[in-house]
Amino acid sequence: MLELAEDYPELVTLKNAQDEYGLPAAGGIDDCPLDDDFTRRLLHLDKIYLTSHRRRHSHARKLSTSQPGCKNWFLTIEDAETHYPKSESRKRLPTLFISGSVHGNERVGASASLEYAALLLEAANCESLPHDDYPGARAPQIVMGSWLDQVDEARTCRELLHKRGIMDDERQWLARLVTTRRIIIVPAANSLGYFREEREEDGVDPNSDFPFDLKEDVNTKCMESVAARTVNEIFRNNIVHLAVSFHAGTSVVAYNWGAPSLERFTCPDHISMGEIADVYARFAGPLNFWDQGSYEVGTMNELVYPVRGGMEDWAYASSWAKEYSKGCQPDTYKGYAASQTQYSDSVLRSVNLLVETSKEKAPPEKELGSDYLLFDPTWQRMGSGHITRNIRLLTAMTDIVQPYLSITGVNNKLLDDDVVPKKRRDNRACIQTRVVSVKGYKSVNINWIVGGGITIERTGLIYARWDLISDDIDGDNQPTGKGLEELLKTIENPDNADPRVKTTMTFRGRTRWHSEGADPPSFKKKRKYTGLLSQPSFSSRIVLNDYDNGDQIAVFAYAVLDQSWGRTDGNSTVKPQLPPQSHLVNARTNPNWKHEYVNQIVEGRKYWFSTPLTVVVQEGKGKVLELAWRIPSESKLKQWEEEMEEDISEYPVAFSFVIICCFAAAVGVAIYRSEMKKKRKRMFNEISTEIDGMEMNDYDEVIGQISNHTID
Repeated sequence: MLELAEDYPELVTLKNAQDEYGLPAAGGIDDCPLDDDFTRRLLHLDKIYLTSHRRRHSHARKLSTSQPGCKNWFLTIEDAETHYPKSESRKRLPTLFISGSVHGNERVGASASLEYAALLLEAANCESLPHDDYPGARAPQIVMGSWLDQVDEARTCRELLHKRGIMDDERQWLARLVTTRRIIIVPAANSLGYFREEREEDGVDPNSDFPFDLKEDVNTKCMESVAARTVNEIFRNNIVHLAVSFHAGTSVVAYNWGAPSLERFTCPDHISMGEIADVYARFAGPLNFWDQGSYEVGTMNELVYPVRGGMEDWAYASSWAKEYSKGCQPDTYKGYAASQTQYSDSVLRSVNLLVETSKEKAPPEKELGSDYLLFDPTWQRMGSGHITRNIRLLTAMTDIVQPYLSITGVNNKLLDDDVVPKKRRDNRACIQTRVVSVKGYKSVNINWIVGGGITIERTGLIYARWDLISDDIDGDNQPTGKGLEELLKTIENPDNADPRVKTTMTFRGRTRWHSEGADPPSFKKKRKYTGLLSQPSFSSRIVLNDYDNGDQIAVFAYAVLDQSWGRTDGNSTVKPQLPPQSHLVNARTNPNWKHEYVNQIVEGRKYWFSTPLTVVVQEGKGKVLELAWRIPSESKLKQWEEEMEEDISEYPVAFSFVIICCFAAAVGVAIYRSEMKKKRKRMFNEISTEIDGMEMNDYDEVIGQISNHTID
């Protein structure tokens, strides 16, 4: 975790529940002895990043080192550069929660969640390169040289990912997930149990320590563990849309209900939960190498066993099923305020699925898997394992939390990705970053993809000159207010709308998460290892006859997804007899849904829109040219290098001096980096015992010495 915080300070923060929320630490002076050293190093790291301006605000200002016992650490993955503290986009990020190990002796979830975090951050950081925009052909050579160095770094990290089977479309997809979501990961909520390799926390089972469906005569038997309080505080300080809790003992993906009092009933969100659980099981895949099939799917009461005080039911229903949710008054750790288990209407409406990863609590190393060709189903027989398939499950979870669209091509010419980490996208930045010149065409074909859902019920294009688009639409956030009203008027009632705002024909389809696969298939040439990552690709023509030379046209793709989730279909077994209650479902089916809490917003809608593409109409021969690109072609790079060589030949003395200075600086940097590397190595050697070393197999003989990418 510290390594991730060190390497990606703009994308991840590392905190603990003791310093962040004032919770006690479970255990004594002999438990988790490296926590204090861990904290000191994190404080030092925070100071370095603030000084070097790699971080705007302190992430560790509350940290202390005075408390014995085990701290409960958690990571928050969030693109702080794109979604700066006061931005509207930061308020509207969908939040996910991943619990790795509530039972301390169940180890797969903790390792899978950290491996997943490492994969996401590596892909997002690589996709963000080059960080600087192209400086222009007339930029000073030292500026151009610096930018070309970033381009070289981008090419290098992409090649390294390629060698592990993470190709360009996978990298861009993973980067999108990082920069459009907030992901909170608690690898070991039961940190004391994890350290001691015990199921419980000092005799308390955290898995049944939540205030839901408790016996009426017992109102103190909840929130007794620090593990449960850690989860409680994180949920109280966020609006969590989608969550997963990892366990072990069987092999299932299960959903609500799991409470004894609701054993014969289904929950109001059972349609969405069943479909999502099926997606998880299918994308995670089977363990064919050990003759183990895919996860079984069903309710917790059906597949596991009824539990009073279960985390999943609590996280889903404690804000609205008040008859089952009672406050806690525990006396452990000097008590816990009753107000901390009194919840507003907005807090606990999460779809929280349970994943039982394996029959063994801690499977042997040979069954953990490899991250080589992680998303290639043809490799699963040799490369899959318990950790591997749960990384895949987590990517599906992170994708499906919110619908999205992306315009990917014009006349089948692929465009750069529209969502780039560490880049501001508000204030209509897309007019400069997502723009093509169209010369001599009376119409052009626009390609787009749809994700973040299962069933695409309607999708199409809407376009107009930018000066006709409401100022409310900033090109980053989903349209709201007047801007949304004007777009919907054209889409739903075009006869009474502004005729200058145009639409195309509409389509239906399926995302890659559908049980029947993506439809329509991608227009890109398929690679054999694209597998389940194949996106549905739509295509329609926009007519340019009515536009003048120089006009800037804003083109949006829009879609409606998963409307069946908003129904219960009159199922008499639903209890309570209510419509779906989760934020996840209502955010995509109910335009009247709106919750604001802890500076976060969930606002329901049916229509979802892409980042707009700007089409500049120009005279000339038929040609489509992307005006904003991030990494130049090889021919362009060669041209610039030749120009720089010419400059060097014209000014040999000046450039010799520059080269000498650069060489001296490079030597100094190399020495510094070498010393820092030694220091980090010493540091991680000291704390390596803190996180159990469940490394995945290298499979060196199979894949030719391609080493594994794991975190000790």
